[in-house]
Amino acid sequence: MRDAFFASPQFPRLLNAEVVKDTIARGVSEGHLAYIGKSPDGGYSPFLYKKSLDALDVEISEDMFIITSEEAEKHVKPPELTRIIVTPSQTQLKPGAKQTFTVRGLDQFNRDIEAGTIEWTATGGEIAQDGVFKAAEDEGNFVVSAKAGKISGAGDVQISKEPKPPRPEPPETPEKPQRLIWSGEVTPQKWMNFYTKVLTKFVKAGSLKLNVNIEATPKDGVTNNQTEQTKTALRELGLNDNVHTE
Repeated sequence: MRDAFFASPQFPRLLNAEVVKDTIARGVSEGHLAYIGKSPDGGYSPFLYKKSLDALDVEISEDMFIITSEEAEKHVKPPELTRIIVTPSQTQLKPGAKQTFTVRGLDQFNRDIEAGTIEWTATGGEIAQDGVFKAAEDEGNFVVSAKAGKISGAGDVQISKEPKPPRPEPPETPEKPQRLIWSGEVTPQKWMNFYTKVLTKFVKAGSLKLNVNIEATPKDGVTNNQTEQTKTALRELGLNDNVHTE
């Protein structure tokens, strides 16, 4: 249901406002999406997520929005430190040389967050609580660690009197193919899944051309009204209305 809302607005088309409202209400109640509005102070009011919502209370307007469950979780769960990134992650020093290390804290949604008080520790030398590391005289590979509560991160230090040889150039990768082509029959029950699981990744990645062949065989034959309605719908979508019957 959520994928249907965030798919192309032209495939499928939602023409009944009451059906849309009912679907939004069920999506909010089941936690698939959130129904929100912007308040004058820059916040959100209402902010309905995983709560009972009557379809009659859903307003279709420019002031109301729906967002994914992933985005809604960012607003209902308090941020907490889940990761510490130490910079530089790798460095090479001569014996006795100094290097300043810094930290970056990330929360459970990969957003920046204050890491708080950092406890620095190191092997292969000494590190002050301001992150300044001084290499000892022994050569080798060592680790600088930063810890805040139960969360920690680390950087690698190589102490050597001689400069580290440059890394070899990575081998050339074979040229990627430029086109992906498929043809086949998709049953009506799988049209939406075909769009969300197959087509959307290529829409986001770049150009996608979709050629469609329609072959409709109603039980009682094709009426003139069905033919004209099909032509009208095609013109509304900006497509040619060259429809043939036989």
